[in-house]
Amino acid sequence: MTQFLSRLTSLLSQCKTMKELKQIHAQVTIAGHSSDNHIISKLLMFSTTSGPRNTDYSFKLFSLVSSPGTFFYNTIIRAFSASKNPARVFSLYNQMLLAGLFPDHYSFPFLTKACANLASLPSRNFSSLGVFDAMCVRNLVSWNTMVDGYAKCGDLVAARNVFDGMLVRDVMSWSALIDGYVKGGEFRKADGMKANAVALVSVLCACSGLRDLDEGRRVHRYIKDNGVCLTIQLSTSLVDMYAKCGSITEALAVFRVVPVVETDVLIWNAIIGGLVRHGRSKHSLAFFEEMQVAGVQPDKITYSYLYSACTNGGLVEDAQRFRNLLKAQRMAVHVEHCASRVDVLRRSGRVVRRLM
Repeated sequence: MTQFLSRLTSLLSQCKTMKELKQIHAQVTIAGHSSDNHIISKLLMFSTTSGPRNTDYSFKLFSLVSSPGTFFYNTIIRAFSASKNPARVFSLYNQMLLAGLFPDHYSFPFLTKACANLASLPSRNFSSLGVFDAMCVRNLVSWNTMVDGYAKCGDLVAARNVFDGMLVRDVMSWSALIDGYVKGGEFRKADGMKANAVALVSVLCACSGLRDLDEGRRVHRYIKDNGVCLTIQLSTSLVDMYAKCGSITEALAVFRVVPVVETDVLIWNAIIGGLVRHGRSKHSLAFFEEMQVAGVQPDKITYSYLYSACTNGGLVEDAQRFRNLLKAQRMAVHVEHCASRVDVLRRSGRVVRRLM
């Protein structure tokens, strides 16, 4: 048995396609191990992660398991939640409950995903499954996925009810509900959300991290339509989001709306870094000159961006000027500054002469 398992593990590690998996499954059956839950679990994991076209085969594997536990149910529910037949999830969930098994925090996201993929499914069908009665296992991920699931099903009332019932919320909580209202065209109803600037900053940071320009634009539209006060932190987040998501033009537009007297080093860094990221080296240096005129003191991040601009644009003299400014302002020269300066010199062919 040990030798067979070792050989099976080796075969599965080399398995690339469902055709190969089915051949391995045939060997398992011939060897008389088709009722071994440990072996079936390995086959099932491969099958369920090989695309939605294989859900029927995955279900056949699942049916071979004697007394499947929560892990097996979560695995097959996850497979059907992303398939063309997500409604199958609910019969499996009922089967799981009838077996005396209790869902865990992995179960809820898959159930919610199935709801979201069933645009025509009334959200009450989801709540009637008893998911909302499972309070003891609901964590923040489960709460968020429920808000998102209801919102995507078009039941914004239920989404809001779940949101209001949350004792703790994070950026995804706000993002899911705001996105639901915006996509549903119900901007006025979003007024009562009290999505203050702090919460929206977090949402925009998430958009920046995901490089989701469409979502970022929807949040910006929400800000405009609901008259949310554009604090310097919120403006900075918008500039950063647009720059990181590929729209430097919109980043510049937001930046120019902010009165110069209200700017700080963070928003200047956001726009200068954005320009550098978009290959506009000389433009970024021009903004640095504006920054100095505005009386805003640069920091080490500012100089990192400026050195990058010099590296990208081959601006040797400017790199030397920034090095002198660093010294004049008694700022520490960091490793990244030195590396950027060396790179500028290398690209200009001056490294050997400077070092000799």
